Amino acid sequence: MSNIKYLIRRQHFLRGHDSLEIDSATGSTIHSIHTDKDEAIAVWKKLVVDAVRENDLYHYDIQDRISEDVLKEADQYLQAQLGTSLFSEYGNLIDYIPHHLNDDATFELAQKLRFLHYQLYEFTDTTYVVWLCDDECLLRFGHPFDPYNFHNDPDYYTSYIGRLVYGTHENFLAENEHFSKELIERIKFNGRSNIVEPITDQPELLEQILNSNQTTWGFEKNRRYEDNIGRLKFRFSPKYAEIVPINDLLKEPLFEIRKIDFDTLIELFNQEHEGC
Repeated sequence: MSNIKYLIRRQHFLRGHDSLEIDSATGSTIHSIHTDKDEAIAVWKKLVVDAVRENDLYHYDIQDRISEDVLKEADQYLQAQLGTSLFSEYGNLIDYIPHHLNDDATFELAQKLRFLHYQLYEFTDTTYVVWLCDDECLLRFGHPFDPYNFHNDPDYYTSYIGRLVYGTHENFLAENEHFSKELIERIKFNGRSNIVEPITDQPELLEQILNSNQTTWGFEKNRRYEDNIGRLKFRFSPKYAEIVPINDLLKEPLFEIRKIDFDTLIELFNQEHEGC
């Protein structure tokens, strides 16, 4: 029996100055969980098609986000299906996708335009997350900028729980620059002060690594104690590959990669946007 699960999540798009941003989700909510792949795909496609038909295109920044070549391809596709252009006589996107376009064609067009209110994800029973040791919490994306306080909630900024950073294998941060940058932003301002214990059991190796990366790392010695006592600091934002060997040498690491099961992952997903 396969341990693969299929998760469908509805995206909550970030509201920009003039429109909703199709590439910027402030979070998402779980719609359904499936064990059968064909069933999951069928449900996902129907949800996408229904959402396309319920939402007008002009509320979204599609024309700003999608390249001209892709828009041209989408226009040609719609014309081949219905003989209708994707653009109005003024060069703007039409207000909505024609409702008489069949389901398969509507789904195909939604994918071309990245107009996807629902996403389908595949998981096994093992997922990896990042534990921030100083903050004693999991790494999540920070609060999105909301210039108009669209939620009209005075507690929105304090109650917000951001999107979880996760991966399907232990070294996922090394392959995702977006995730690794978020980690670096979180840990580089967490300088540990008043350290009176040695930060590593291998001071010679740590010093060697620091000396080879002097433009990135610094070490503030606590002058009241021996050389191996003090705190690390960033001079410039390092790359993830520069963080790992130092983090591995610290007696109290800056972060840890932790393994969780699927049920725990679902619990963490359900925490997103609580209180909003």
